[in-house]
Amino acid sequence: MPAGIRNEGTIFGETGRKVGESREKQTEEMTAGGFGIRYVSGLVCFGAYPVYTLFFAKGYGWFSTNFSVIGNMFRRKEVFVLWAVLVGLYFFFSLRQIIRKMPGKVKGSFLVPVAVVLLLFAIATPYLPQEFPLKAVLHIVFAMLASACLVIVTAYLFWQMKPYAPERANKYLRFLGLIVAGSVVLFFVSGIINSAMEIFFVLGMVALMERVRRYPDWEQETEEGKSGGCPQSHEMT
Repeated sequence: MPAGIRNEGTIFGETGRKVGESREKQTEEMTAGGFGIRYVSGLVCFGAYPVYTLFFAKGYGWFSTNFSVIGNMFRRKEVFVLWAVLVGLYFFFSLRQIIRKMPGKVKGSFLVPVAVVLLLFAIATPYLPQEFPLKAVLHIVFAMLASACLVIVTAYLFWQMKPYAPERANKYLRFLGLIVAGSVVLFFVSGIINSAMEIFFVLGMVALMERVRRYPDWEQETEEGKSGGCPQSHEMT
């Protein structure tokens, strides 16, 4: 073989080796960074959120009162606002991340910002039935609509996952059904929206979001073996 061809082959081989090493290094860094993010996220979701939620309801009857009453009537408005904002931001970004992983066009994702806006309306509307009865009713309506939008958009996203990962999607739908059913049972225990119901619903949804959010890309699981293609990310529509 001529020397020139050998030299070119050596150069290309060396270049390919360096590129491969560079990609391996980037993968290791991304993996390490991803592990760190998952660790911090897990610490916040399974540590900070439950502790802060339980701290907020501490000292009050879980079945005789609710977060709106505690936050407005017992002069703990700042704590209530912070809790609600943290919950709203968590669900917004978690669902957004899940939607980005899903293959194909995702329908119904507009309900995610709608739920957050309704939650903000509920926060901004005081719950003081004796002084402002109409605003108290609006507060309840906004809070219930925000929760309904969250459940509907989550269920619809899981339904759209069924063609790609039916077994896992059905698991998530059952998990969501248990959360809704448990919340209904806790409602009928006292006949009112109570703190126990709110704690169960919020922490249950956080656990579900974390379980789904940490799962790999859906398209990677279903399409990679068929076509060797790379998974695509999708924005909210």
